[in-house]
Amino acid sequence: FRWLRVSGNLMRSRNRIKGGADLLLSPEKVRNTSVTVRPVKGLDLSWNTKYVGKQYWDNTGSEERMIPAYRVSNVSAIYEFEIRRMPGKMTVGVYVNNLFNKDYYASAWVYRAQMENGMTYQEEGLFPQALRNYMFKLGYSF
Repeated sequence: FRWLRVSGNLMRSRNRIKGGADLLLSPEKVRNTSVTVRPVKGLDLSWNTKYVGKQYWDNTGSEERMIPAYRVSNVSAIYEFEIRRMPGKMTVGVYVNNLFNKDYYASAWVYRAQMENGMTYQEEGLFPQALRNYMFKLGYSF
């Protein structure tokens, strides 16, 4: 069908440090799928979903420092058209990211230091991602 485009990819890997721990920020699975329909010339309606498996934010493999698996979906409507007596094309796009308002974080960090008095200092942080958000695009190419 000329009006339908389906694509996707899947990544599976096992990244381990000698001794057994999972390598930091290395999920075993990442999957992307995309479905785009073109009901009329110049209009693309798309649904994209990304899945990222659990991952650790340090090399200890500790469940306390694990980023849980997450799935996030985005939709978009993009219309491209020509303007009479002008070279090039106009593009108008509307994007809805994190369609289902998923509360998740995609990365994290940890900092550890050995203090002079023998104590260990540690800081940790998460990088939360935006909840449902919207973008509008207006473009002109020539």
